[in-house]
Amino acid sequence: MAEVKIICPYCSSRGKIRTSSALSDTLREYYFDCTNLDCGHAWKSEMTYVYGIRPSRASNPDVDLPMSQSQRGRPRSGPDPGDNINPDQAAA
Repeated sequence: MAEVKIICPYCSSRGKIRTSSALSDTLREYYFDCTNLDCGHAWKSEMTYVYGIRPSRASNPDVDLPMSQSQRGRPRSGPDPGDNINPDQAAA
């Protein structure tokens, strides 16, 4: 899994997460320290859910999160039935 790389806006060194906490199911706050000791900057950042790109295969009726425009109206799981249709056969 790729590691999230957060860069200090002052010196462009890597930021290290000092602590984090969930504010909701879709919002988390992070407190960072710059790894450049000569800089010493500390900051708060937030990460939020914007929209899903691929539907979840896990069923949870308590979760209703938005999907990308291209995913709206598509099946919640499994391949799109139209993905296997040959355009020449569909016209016949």
